[in-house]
Amino acid sequence: ALIFGESAVNTGIAILYLGVLNNMDEQPQAKILAQEMVVKFIGSMCFGCVCGLALSGPMVMAKFKGEASSEVFYIIFIPYLLYSVANEMFLSGTIACLFAGMVIRLICSAYFSESGFRTTGGFLESWAGFAGALIFVLCGASVAFIRMEHFGFCLMGLSLCVITRALVVTVCGATSNLVRICSNAREKEIISWKDMTVMSLSGTRGGITLLMAFWIDPRWCGQEAKTRIVTAAFFVVCVLLLAFGGLIGPCLRHLHMVSRQEMSKSFKFEHG
Repeated sequence: ALIFGESAVNTGIAILYLGVLNNMDEQPQAKILAQEMVVKFIGSMCFGCVCGLALSGPMVMAKFKGEASSEVFYIIFIPYLLYSVANEMFLSGTIACLFAGMVIRLICSAYFSESGFRTTGGFLESWAGFAGALIFVLCGASVAFIRMEHFGFCLMGLSLCVITRALVVTVCGATSNLVRICSNAREKEIISWKDMTVMSLSGTRGGITLLMAFWIDPRWCGQEAKTRIVTAAFFVVCVLLLAFGGLIGPCLRHLHMVSRQEMSKSFKFEHG
């Protein structure tokens, strides 16, 4: 959960950073940029928490417990509403949704039925799988956009992604383990170095990377720089999806975290 939270906040901050850059009429200055970032981040966080409190009330009063379809509709509708309103207020919709979700989870979890949890989880999982499959389609199409004259810049971008991913997983995993040890957690609840290795290889889709690369306003970086960034984004997505994604299965087997038979059963269950 800690690593997922870091990933979601990181995505929100990246989108917020790009939005601030694109909205600047003059050449970006570090001091002004930092001030805008802090104000918008805190504003997005507060907006999400307030909206989470406001939207929890109707759910508690409506007493949806046992009505899975109503629960699913409410949970799916809220993020789109929050995201749209936050963006209209020039805030980060991603950060607002993240903190609103935390508040709603704390308040409304007791009012959710077990069938509602299962139905909502299955619905979101299906759409997440569909979105993930679309990234693979983009990955195949993106080969045509990779320009070899920017190969050095592409390798630099890939190296930064790999190093920061490993660093973040290690730091967040160690922090999580420290909290669990202090709370007398069981040994099997501790995140091992094997778990961290697999997490470093997984969780890299690239949809946000591609979207943000195309969102860049060439006014502050120039068209040539934007072309290099778009090329690097396509290159990073291709390598992470094909190379790193393909390594997850062998890595799980080599680290004895799952057997070949278990992977085969899982594949048949998901696709059969």
